[in-house]
Amino acid sequence: MNDLFTIGEISKHQNISRQTLIFYDKIGLFRPAYVDPENGYRYYSAAQLDYLDTICIMKKFGFSLDEIKAHMKSYTLDTSLIALRKQLTIIDRQIKDLQLIKSRVAHRCAQLEQSAAIRSDSAAVSVETVKSRFAPYTRGGQHCHQAMLCPFVQGPAPHFLPERSDRAAFAHTGRALYRGLLRLFAD
Repeated sequence: MNDLFTIGEISKHQNISRQTLIFYDKIGLFRPAYVDPENGYRYYSAAQLDYLDTICIMKKFGFSLDEIKAHMKSYTLDTSLIALRKQLTIIDRQIKDLQLIKSRVAHRCAQLEQSAAIRSDSAAVSVETVKSRFAPYTRGGQHCHQAMLCPFVQGPAPHFLPERSDRAAFAHTGRALYRGLLRLFAD
């Protein structure tokens, strides 16, 4: 028994819990080399350390326990290469998915930061009524009326404004457009 390791020693050596080793034994993935019939203690040989290390590595690579079990039953260099190439494809797909998620989160952060900056920089939105003015150009020989060019400049606030945080950004843009139109139509 000097050449055997206890479950606690294997657990510490491989940084794996005792419960996991017991579970691996129950499902037939990694059985101890010897089980003491008197007390039920599990003992493992030094030759099993490489086998357990392979299981742990495959688990970290994302293989399921069923895939690991099937692989370990027919372990060859060729089957290992096939399994690892398959896992590389899965990892590449996960990386692409995570990059897409990262891009979306970064875009949303930029939107929220821009909205917060506009909200903190902008004054209160006000709606003013202005007298009718004519645009400096004609359409079909007739002057275009300001209300025809921009009907939302006069009257109450439009009903289509969103109720979200980007309403401040829309209002800021609307104010700038409104002031520009006022300068354009000023006497």
